[in-house]
Amino acid sequence: MVTVFHHRDLTRMPSRLIFILFNVAFLNVSWLPCFMSSDVQTSVSSLGTKQNLPTEWETMCRSDTHLNLSLVSISCTVTEGDVWDFIHFRNWSAILDNGTRVSVDIICEPGASVCLPWPYRARHLDSLTVKDCINRCYFADFNRPEVLEIPDSLRVFEGYGVTEQVNIMDMLSVDLNSLPPDLECGPVFLEVFIYRNTSTDYIYPGGFVPMEDDNITDAFVQTTRDINSLKHICNYRNMKVYDLSQRTDATSTIIYSTIINSLFPELKTLNFSNTELQVYPSILETWRLRFDKLQYLDLSHNNISRFDLRDMSLLSQDIGLINLRYNNIRTIGIQEMHSFSRTKGAVIDIRNNPFRCDCAMANFSDYLQKDMKKMLGVDMDMNYTYLWDLKCVTPERFQGRTIRDLSKEMLCSTDTRAYIAQISVLSVVVIILLVTIIVMTRYRKEITILAFTRFNIILPCQPTEDSSNKTYDAFVAYSHHDTTWVVKTLLPRLESGSSDGNNFRLCLHQRDFAVGAAIADNIVQSVEASRHTILVLSRKFLESEWCLMEFRTAFHQSLIEKKKHLILVLLEDIPVNELDADFRRCMQTWTYIHISDKLFWDRIVYSLTDKSRSKRKSSNAKTECADTNNRLTAPTSDSCDNVSIKLPEQYDLCLYIEKESKTVDQITDF
Repeated sequence: MVTVFHHRDLTRMPSRLIFILFNVAFLNVSWLPCFMSSDVQTSVSSLGTKQNLPTEWETMCRSDTHLNLSLVSISCTVTEGDVWDFIHFRNWSAILDNGTRVSVDIICEPGASVCLPWPYRARHLDSLTVKDCINRCYFADFNRPEVLEIPDSLRVFEGYGVTEQVNIMDMLSVDLNSLPPDLECGPVFLEVFIYRNTSTDYIYPGGFVPMEDDNITDAFVQTTRDINSLKHICNYRNMKVYDLSQRTDATSTIIYSTIINSLFPELKTLNFSNTELQVYPSILETWRLRFDKLQYLDLSHNNISRFDLRDMSLLSQDIGLINLRYNNIRTIGIQEMHSFSRTKGAVIDIRNNPFRCDCAMANFSDYLQKDMKKMLGVDMDMNYTYLWDLKCVTPERFQGRTIRDLSKEMLCSTDTRAYIAQISVLSVVVIILLVTIIVMTRYRKEITILAFTRFNIILPCQPTEDSSNKTYDAFVAYSHHDTTWVVKTLLPRLESGSSDGNNFRLCLHQRDFAVGAAIADNIVQSVEASRHTILVLSRKFLESEWCLMEFRTAFHQSLIEKKKHLILVLLEDIPVNELDADFRRCMQTWTYIHISDKLFWDRIVYSLTDKSRSKRKSSNAKTECADTNNRLTAPTSDSCDNVSIKLPEQYDLCLYIEKESKTVDQITDF
């Protein structure tokens, strides 16, 4: 039973172990030259018949005959659950005739694996290609020195989508300090090495979880240190193609460790494209020191944003190409321009990058317009003509425009258009906010009223009241001249005519005064038993002393209850100079409601409603005028709308008081 840890899961491990596993990648990189391969023409010898292949390969491999009898071509397809074993090939190739060369092409289906122990020593092996396989035997030959007695004949190695499955215990059993050069460097006669889209899995003993301060982890740390301190110089004298593209672990550090202890005197192509490099590898800034015949350095499809190369033209007469296309180069500054001018031995290709045309690109634009011919010379000018065609990607105002067509003034100018949309939106928001604040401040009372009466929304900080001991919602004081409006309009609307459920119980002297009680006592008791007093103001009201008494009683009740007890309703416009001092004071203190107000009924309903309780659905008030027959002698009716307008004078309180005032002492001001 084993435990497999994939490199993509390393972020879940302790930080120390992550560092360890990261360094193990050097094991696969420092010896990568041993895996190199290239395309070769395939043909087979007379031995390349199916019956002469290892019996273990009968279901997975085949060979073809070619006129060139010194070449043997073997193609294998490994199915799920099967394992292609290199040992079988080693035993089979040992009996081949001298001068025979063998090319092996292995393709694995999902779940299939191979056993390819380093350093891939087998007689007559000329080319090895492995695709989509899991290699389970990387360390199998490390403790078998007799393997190194087999001649090294591998010229081409190609690996695509290979997963190196490394057993940690096998790795720890190797003494890296005593490794011979042949085992450390691997196949030194490789001409082509392609190792793309590969990964590494680490296998631990069953049940073992990597932790700090255990023997296995400590040994692992020491092994990775030994890998980094390998001292042999590997000379790959025939290497022409070195390809580590499409890998996620090819960091600048790994590239450095791969190159620093290796020689590539004949290398033509070096490929680290699509490896998620974030910075330009420092060891490649002076690449001619190590690769004097290099013609193509591919660093495309990475995330490199800056580069700074040095002139190495004296080391070689060859002209190389440095491919930096499809990176993240947004700005071309002084160091990049110096790289163009002083790197005589190479042409730098920076096309297809997301160039941002702003003030930081002003020097490059000026460089394109004035200095490039002078600095590069006639010969080099032809190699860099593409620079004149570089186009802006951002910002939007320069998108698609050629960089050299933009002056410094244009690049450094403030782009107001880029902010027009943002400024416009912000301005609209500010204006709407200001208008909203002004409207809510100016009409805050109206908004509060409408929110309550139309949408049943009670805004916070509303005054509360204790109305449990009140019999009526309001006592209505009015002159008998205003009886028509009170009985035909006010009473039906407030007591039974509201569609929103706000029905109130009103106290009217015609209907609710106690029979036989003194008029003054009835007034005081009615005001005290009501949450509010509605004063229906008109000139006739002001001319009645008894109506004024009702006002003063209600005013006095407001002072006692310390709340806005009074609700003033103006039936007509009354000049201020016609009001006495108490009325003027009252109208300055309380908001009065004019009958012509568009929100007249909303204001009355809002003033009468107890906001500390839910809105009334139905009032217990008398909604049928016929219920007053036991108190009043007015004609009965089914609804208030049918109440007779001409009530007998003895039931108009103000008129009755006025007629009886001759026998009563003069009313004094409360």
